[in-house]
Amino acid sequence: MKTTSNKNETKPAVIGCNDISEATATAQALGLTVKNNTWCYALYYLKDENGENIRNDRGEYIIISASLCIDNNNKWFLPRRWFKNGWIAEELPSYWSIDTYVHKPDGSCIRDYDPTIKRSDDGKRFVLNFDWVLPATADNLGRILSEVLRQFRAA
Repeated sequence: MKTTSNKNETKPAVIGCNDISEATATAQALGLTVKNNTWCYALYYLKDENGENIRNDRGEYIIISASLCIDNNNKWFLPRRWFKNGWIAEELPSYWSIDTYVHKPDGSCIRDYDPTIKRSDDGKRFVLNFDWVLPATADNLGRILSEVLRQFRAA
């Protein structure tokens, strides 16, 4: 893994433009169509060879957004706060923020099939599932997208 030095400490280098291309190739290998791809953000669509949305057995289709979040030495960078509160074992230099948009047959849209969130212990709200908050690498984005698709197809 490449490293960068910042204020006399060594941190893993975060992915850059070339690695986003690698992440895009991973998404395409999973059968996803990529749109609005920038160096830090992409939308992923599950479409068939005719460009139509692929639906699951419930008649839903899905759009996935992925954003690259990078430590810019801000004391409020979320992984720094998560680490200080003991929610993660080590401070992450970057992570993937995922949003899923599940369009239902009745026209409504909800967030579902997203492994990065789960119900709280009391069941009253959603909280981060830190098992799926992963460093921003192409491989980890592939793991997250694969899990989203697995849950979507199993519905």
